[in-house]
Amino acid sequence: MRCEEAIYHEAILPEHRGNPLIEALPPKVEDDELVIKLSNYPERLVEETTLEAIERLDYLTRLKTLRQPLPLYFDVFRAIEMAIKEGYSAKNPLSPTTMNYLHYSSDNRPDVEPRTGFFKPKGSGITIIGESGVGKTCMLEQVLNCFPDVIEHRYYQNKVLAIPQVVWIKVDCPDDSSVKGLCHRILEQIDQKLGHPPTKPAGTIALLLQQIESKMKSNFLGILVIDEMQNLNLAKAGGADRLLGFLHNLVNNLGIPILFCANPPFDELLSKSFKSARRAESSGYFDVELMKNDDEWELFVDELWCLQWTNVETPLTPSLNNKLYSLSAGNMDLAVRIYYSAQKAIIGSSDERITEEVLELGANIAIRATKKGFVE
Repeated sequence: MRCEEAIYHEAILPEHRGNPLIEALPPKVEDDELVIKLSNYPERLVEETTLEAIERLDYLTRLKTLRQPLPLYFDVFRAIEMAIKEGYSAKNPLSPTTMNYLHYSSDNRPDVEPRTGFFKPKGSGITIIGESGVGKTCMLEQVLNCFPDVIEHRYYQNKVLAIPQVVWIKVDCPDDSSVKGLCHRILEQIDQKLGHPPTKPAGTIALLLQQIESKMKSNFLGILVIDEMQNLNLAKAGGADRLLGFLHNLVNNLGIPILFCANPPFDELLSKSFKSARRAESSGYFDVELMKNDDEWELFVDELWCLQWTNVETPLTPSLNNKLYSLSAGNMDLAVRIYYSAQKAIIGSSDERITEEVLELGANIAIRATKKGFVE
């Protein structure tokens, strides 16, 4: 959880200058700096391989923290970065327009127009689709962690500006596609970000929606990320339709960008409604696919293979590389779990070399654990 005091940087676009919500965001960086932010390469020292087996098993957990960004990660980061800025561009807290927006909903605002005009929402949608296990959630977490969770404003241009700015929240879509369930999760996440005690949810859907609207507005939510959108179920008496309607309202009236992350067939559900698809994909649509056995895969496996805590180092060969690809089908998450399980199975044995047979054993263990629901 990153809660930061606002440090202001001059915005790139002239129309964004003087907007503290945008100027407090992290400065835009080149890809070579972004790759550092998105990466994590665990440490592995040679002397660690000489420790007792019981100790080396603990070091294996470092494998799970390996993060090597793919080219798609940069595209998703830029889409989120742009969507947040675009949404904030209509919500300058120093503008009479924003004061009007904060105090009134679009359907009960007074007829007297602020001198800077009525609020015009600039919310947009991003959709990420991919089969289970291809690394969508991991990618999202890496990208979102490049942004602060909360920015606390105190003074802007020598004037008091005491406002919180919740840059992003991420929730899972409820299994029952209920608006109520999603609202409860949103309330909980905003409270957690701000370090506040839990807000008691309103008793009716109508009041709950008002509560959510007020919470999002007053805390200047930058983007709402909803994972597991494949949980939408059209068969449940229109629950999915009601939920999508609620989310459209957030974008259309509150101007809050929304990112949907889902397994297929969420894309088919969206395609049934042109309006839904257009809104959900307005700032980007991304297919997350299994890796091909190419240069990107080799770079990933080179980094993964260095993380050996066996007492004998097994060099990476083309046959071992191809075997790991075949067993994981190019699924990065599964490849890490296979490699982890393979080492765990042989550390402490009489022969700690990693062979194709050992990788097969690791795959059997990892896949069995997945089928039993031990792995997310």
